[in-house]
Order: sequence, then C-alpha cells, then structure tokens
Amino acid sequence: MSLADHHWFELLKKEIADTYGITYPSCQLPVEEWKGQDIVNFQEELIKKVKGRISEKWFYTHIKSRNEKLPRIDMLNMLSQYAGYQDWRDFVNQKQHSTKENEVKAEQNPLKPIGEVKEIKQEKRSFLNKKRAVFVILGSIISIFIAFLLIFKQKSTYSACFSGLNGSNLIENAKIEVRILKEKESPLPVACKGGCFEYKTSDKFIRYSIQSPYYQPDTITRSLTQKSTNEQIVLKTNDYALMIHFFSTSSVNDWITRRKQLDDMIAADAKIYQVYEDGSGMEMYNKEEFVNKLTMPLQSLKNVEIMETNYAGGRISVLRFTQKDTGK
Repeated sequence: MSLADHHWFELLKKEIADTYGITYPSCQLPVEEWKGQDIVNFQEELIKKVKGRISEKWFYTHIKSRNEKLPRIDMLNMLSQYAGYQDWRDFVNQKQHSTKENEVKAEQNPLKPIGEVKEIKQEKRSFLNKKRAVFVILGSIISIFIAFLLIFKQKSTYSACFSGLNGSNLIENAKIEVRILKEKESPLPVACKGGCFEYKTSDKFIRYSIQSPYYQPDTITRSLTQKSTNEQIVLKTNDYALMIHFFSTSSVNDWITRRKQLDDMIAADAKIYQVYEDGSGMEMYNKEEFVNKLTMPLQSLKNVEIMETNYAGGRISVLRFTQKDTGK
C-alpha cells in the first residue's frame, strides 16, 4: 500500500466511525478499537444499508490491523458507499478536491506572527491538559464506585450444555450462537464452545436466545437462586436445513425425487442468499435457481453449509448459506 493509499484508507475508516456513530451515538471509539457487539452491529449496518457483508476475520485483518495491502476494490466501494459516497474513486476524488481547496485558502490568508502562533498553541495545550486532568479524576471516581458495587454484589454462575432430542449426546460440532437478553440493552453474545457456555451475573434471573443453523431457535429464562447452576438444554433439529446439507454432500441418482422434495420444503417466493466463504459479499437466488444449483451433479456445487433459515407456513421463506471450497 502506498503512502497515499494508506492516507485515504485511514480517512475512510474515520468517516465509517462517524457514520456508525449516527446510528449508535453511545460508541465514540475509533473503528480500530471496536470489538464484540460493535462489530456485530456494523455487520448488520452493512447488510441493511448497502446489502454487503464482511466477516469478523476480515474486519480484524483489514480494519483493526495495519495491512500492507489495500482491501479489494469491491470491499472499498462497499465501505465508501456506507460512508455516503458513490464508490472508492468518488471518496478519493472528493478528499483530494477538499485538500486542494484548503491549500489555496492557506496561501490566500496572511500568516500570523510566530509569537502569536506559539501563544495560541500554548493556550491550547494548557486547556487540553486541564481537560485531561478532569477526565482522569472523574474516571478514577467512577472506577472506585464501580469496584465498590462489584464487591458488594453477589454473583451467580450459570452454565448450560446443549444436546439433541435423545438428550444423551452434546452438540459439540454445530455452530451455536448464545445471546444474553436484557431489558433496554442490545443482545450480548456469549462464547459457546464444545456445546456449552458459562455466564456470571449478579442479576436474579437470566434470559438468553439460542440460534443454530441445524437446530430450531429457542429462548430460555431461568431464575438464579443459587451461586452455581448447571443444566442441559435439549434442542429440536431443523429438519429442512439438515436435509439440504445432506442433499449437497450425498450422491443421489433420482434427481426428480430430490427436486420434488426441495420444492415441497421451500416457499415459492423464498429469498435465498449465498454468503461467500471469504467474506467478500453475497449472491441472491430465487427458488428455481437454488433447486437447480442443488440438483446439478457437479462436484463444484457440493458442501452447502446452512447459516440461517426462517419459515412461513411450514416452508422455508428465508435461507442463508455458504459453500465450502472443495478445492482446498
């Protein structure tokens, strides 16, 4: 990445943070310091506003880390559109034009005496130092107050493991998303590893949602009357999602039967999205196109992994999937 490219990309990241702050005014951090829920919110913002998608891995590679190369032009175009520009070229052109205008204004205005400039700088430094001191004092008071509350609030530990309908085997390999639900707060993602998760809280009850590509969603509410609670939650399978995955990985000669089964499972006006595995974007299919894709006996069309399914009238109305690269 050239110095100029790096400069423009850094400016774009600042405008992304400003745009995000309009929707989420509580976040005033630079985009490089985002994590957790802010990254999730930003991914949803891109889907909603520019119909684009980035993965968390891509965000850490290109946004939080200083990469030697610029992201691909399609990603730069998408981020520029989110910030309010037509594309990457439009963003750079407008910034270059603005820079030239500022240079012309600086040449037209007479320079202030050196002594006056130094005096102004010293006044600014003094003001900033006082402002920092006030923030440090306030921060210390708030930290002590929070620590006091944490000491005197008793915490409970809640843990849960997920199993299939037979209740005997943990769901270890399936992707399970757990989000803690609190009133007047955004859902809080909690890591679920090996089919289990743990959460510590001083609240009297816990309420959380469960999402998994191959299991039906559920919402659990529990009262926390003990210091430690451990339970096993049985999830119901998402039969249609499992069947689609099975179709993409199995060898079937009766294509007519398979097409009829898919036709029965999917609504006529279903919205079907393929999310690219590298996080570069997505592609949309109608029902007929997706059925054709899944019933072509080509090795390159195998290994469909379901990400999300929504139902209406007992049939799939929204489907998001990704496709593993069998060539790797």
